[in-house]
Amino acid sequence: MKRLFTLLLIVCSILTTIHAQQRAKSQQTTPIHVKTLFDNIIKNWGNADGEVYSVNKNPNTNLIESSVRITWFVADNHQFAAARQKSLNLSSISEAFKADEPTSYQLLHLSPGNNESFSLRAVDGNGKEKSYLVRGLNKEEMWLLCTKNAENPQLRDAYAIKWTLSDDKSKILGAVYQITSLRPDIYEKELASSRKTFKIVGRVDENIKDSLYNIYIAETADELAAIG
Repeated sequence: MKRLFTLLLIVCSILTTIHAQQRAKSQQTTPIHVKTLFDNIIKNWGNADGEVYSVNKNPNTNLIESSVRITWFVADNHQFAAARQKSLNLSSISEAFKADEPTSYQLLHLSPGNNESFSLRAVDGNGKEKSYLVRGLNKEEMWLLCTKNAENPQLRDAYAIKWTLSDDKSKILGAVYQITSLRPDIYEKELASSRKTFKIVGRVDENIKDSLYNIYIAETADELAAIG
């Protein structure tokens, strides 16, 4: 009986460990393969010229409200192709994005020949918005992956890469995008709500004891008098 109880404890412990590992995996929101891919591309072929790098933080909490990093890269076509086949933590681009698909809520791939353009919006907590064109040419290939920010679920972490061949096909010309901002669904919901709300902000003398005010709007004084 004691031996059976011990076995049951071992089985329960194993099941608990497996469940905890599965739960941790399901809650993982960091696209580690894509981040590693981007780090290696920037390290090996990144071009500091023209790089965009900005971070906006809440002055009271010091928490990030939005951040943008756009890095251009140029690589020799043959070297780039060879690096993708080696174990340099630089797996093929498609494999990296597909491997991190479980961590994302949006995954998009646009191949050369597709005429669809694509932009990413960065919106901070104050509603300030800026749009970044990621793909504008149909000869460009693009991958995009979006996840919830690990520290603030109201923020979105967007990872995108685009590239194309130079005219002589000797070079790979591309850019890496890493943008954290307010999630578009939250921003658009708040914007739609504000559009439906009509507000008049004013100040009433403290000596006036009225508790209710009706506001009438008309195109002419005669129409306004008729309403009265």
